[in-house]
Amino acid sequence: MNKKRFLIFCSVLFISVIFWACDDNGSGDSVSSQPDDIHDITEGEIDIEVEGRGFTINGQPFTVKGVNYSPIPIGMSFTDGDKIGDVFFDYFNPVHEEDIKLMKEMGVNVIRIYGMFPWHPQNGPANPNNPVADRDHTKFLDMLYDNGICVFITYPIGDEAFQYKIVNQEPTDGSFFVKLPTGPNSAEQIWVEDEQSVKPGFEWLGQQTAAERRQSDKQAYLALAEKYKNHPAVFGWVLTNEKNSPQNRVNPNFWGYLNELAGDLKTVAPKKETMITLIDDGMTTLEKVAENNFDVDNIDIWGINSYRGNTNSVSNNFDNLFSSYHAVSDKPLIITEFGPPSSTRTEIVNSVGVPITPGDNSQLGFCASGTFVEFDNTAQMSVSDYLEGHWNDIVANSDVAAGGIVFSWVDEWWKSGDKDALNKSPGGNANFPGGCGDEEAFGINSVVFKRNPSDPFPSPFIPDERVHRDQFFTLKKLWTGN
Repeated sequence: MNKKRFLIFCSVLFISVIFWACDDNGSGDSVSSQPDDIHDITEGEIDIEVEGRGFTINGQPFTVKGVNYSPIPIGMSFTDGDKIGDVFFDYFNPVHEEDIKLMKEMGVNVIRIYGMFPWHPQNGPANPNNPVADRDHTKFLDMLYDNGICVFITYPIGDEAFQYKIVNQEPTDGSFFVKLPTGPNSAEQIWVEDEQSVKPGFEWLGQQTAAERRQSDKQAYLALAEKYKNHPAVFGWVLTNEKNSPQNRVNPNFWGYLNELAGDLKTVAPKKETMITLIDDGMTTLEKVAENNFDVDNIDIWGINSYRGNTNSVSNNFDNLFSSYHAVSDKPLIITEFGPPSSTRTEIVNSVGVPITPGDNSQLGFCASGTFVEFDNTAQMSVSDYLEGHWNDIVANSDVAAGGIVFSWVDEWWKSGDKDALNKSPGGNANFPGGCGDEEAFGINSVVFKRNPSDPFPSPFIPDERVHRDQFFTLKKLWTGN
């Protein structure tokens, strides 16, 4: 049994202090035997446990009802050099304040973020020549805690930490290698772990080998853990997101590094949990972990980003994901991304309408060539149907799944082109209601300029307006009963 205690002790003289635990709002379903969402304590504790395949708060079941949160403003990119996804320090507090209130209204009790740094990414830690480099995210975390929401924090470990190259012969020096095709119909190639090549790192680090990048990423992650190890809003750390490539998933050095990093994080922050989030590859990664007996004892939770299923009444679910997972792991499971985009093409609307018939590939060519269009209110209901069916499948499998985190809170205009416009992605997906996999349009909320587009960015910072799509109200009903 995997059991981890998270204890917060408070001693207060003459006054009562109100603390909010991560709020498990009642939704009327079988998983919502929820603890109190407000704890009025003078001397006592809030006790969160990871036990078996699930979580409890003060001994009562806790289901993760979450959203992925990456509020990159219109006109900015995740990869901007001074941010790298970290939009959670004080400058961005105006958008946090509005979003977190709306999340609480919708019944969210957990969020996952994709990037947080202990310091300015390019300048590095504070020193006599760089005295103001450290970043403070305390106000953001306090807002979450005050509204009963916990967070899984990610420090974005770079792809550069594990590099590979194709060679003509198997190495004889003991280097890790694996034979894999370069494409669906190509012959196998020999991929060797590349520890010699250098690639650009952050400005304060310069060119780095993979080993150097792993070390500097660990340094930064442990510094982040040191800063927030005692903050009650922090549920835990996401070590990597979707790094289970065919090369990594069979590389003992990859798993050794992550397990060691997780152990170091536990040493610094023993009250927090560790999670790795995986691309849904049909459990191939977890099968390889078991088959090769890789040591992952320091990993508390597996997350799977899964886009299975459709709106068909028979397939509005995650197929056999839960039974497959049950067979390969006894750790808690969170579905860490799920949901479709709220967009299609004008040509698809005119040809067959929306939602398309699940599995109909005849319209997918329009995803690359057609005219992007957001769903109207009627089509939007199909996204709500998809989310409701998939959430109900999580609930029905609560003996395996500890909850789910919807992708995503807001549209992300930076992913596919002009950062000042909502852009299409060329790929199709016949299981999505609109037939297209538009990366920028997965938001529960659409976003609208509140500043004049001709004004300079990012100063002054004016949060983009949120416009609720139908799924906001569907999830609110599922998660709060209202």
